Amino acid sequence: MKIKPIVAIAACATAALVVGLIYYKKATPQETSPGDIPLTSGAGKAPVSSGGNLLKPQANVGLRPATSSDPNASGNPILAIVDENQAFETRLNSARTAVTNLAPAEVEALRAFLLKRSPLDETQEGHVLKNALLDSVCELRSPPSELVDAIIQVYHDQSQDEVIRDYAVQHMAALHEQIDDNSSSENNNRQGELAKLRSVLWEAVGETDGSIAGTAILGLSHLSERSGDFNTDKIAETALRLATKEGVSELTRITALQVCASLGAAQALPVVTELAQRGETMPIRISAIGALGLLGEAGSKPFLNSLVESDEVRFREPALQALRRITQREKDALRKSTKS
Repeated sequence: MKIKPIVAIAACATAALVVGLIYYKKATPQETSPGDIPLTSGAGKAPVSSGGNLLKPQANVGLRPATSSDPNASGNPILAIVDENQAFETRLNSARTAVTNLAPAEVEALRAFLLKRSPLDETQEGHVLKNALLDSVCELRSPPSELVDAIIQVYHDQSQDEVIRDYAVQHMAALHEQIDDNSSSENNNRQGELAKLRSVLWEAVGETDGSIAGTAILGLSHLSERSGDFNTDKIAETALRLATKEGVSELTRITALQVCASLGAAQALPVVTELAQRGETMPIRISAIGALGLLGEAGSKPFLNSLVESDEVRFREPALQALRRITQREKDALRKSTKS
């Protein structure tokens, strides 16, 4: 869901838990099983906002209005977000609760803050702070165009911290969903923004040396379920290519496998089976085993059973889950045919 200080540990953490990725579409915090993980194309980042829709940020609770439309006024919570001299907890609380009914000067202050790289951005605190702010911006009923553009610029700015750039891609999908969901008449004038967000997400799919391509294809996959502006076949074909293309990062390949599975891309089954059996790394194999739970057929069961009985304990749980899901699909299909 990255990067330099984090990418080294991301694959190890993902290896243990990646099988849970394929159930992101309908998971809620209560529904997520113990083996599931937050939806992100890499581990180690600040967690993706959770809720009924894991791409769409969690609703802000207890929002309080700014005390002044002047971002430089004493006591303005927007000032607390951008003021590097404020305590981190104060800044984070304001980022989570104060971004609402923004005045033009406040929009500009937040825009400047997002575009400026700070030394804090290279730390976990900096990642958490900007992720919280992006969540809040995406939760606005009508996110300001200036902030939409700033988030796109953050992704395009190669000097920005890699984690922050990945967050920008993740939140572009959430912005598209929020703007598209807003049924007000003003959205008739925001089709250009929606088209630009789609274009930049496809652009990000080409950045395959880290986790950004995985984040982008995941966002496109989710959005394709909600809008006819996305070609699901193209997304599935692209995900399959990412899963197999030489030189693509492991984090993106893991995510691409899960996108293939979640889209029910039957053409990916031979590749998924091959990677489950002989993938180059443990995370790749575990991801492919998990994907078999959605794509596998009766013919996949002997292999999965062999993993359950193998000496490699890390394969057992994902293989068991995959077997259960294949069996459940078989039962559902039999029940449906019996009723008809």
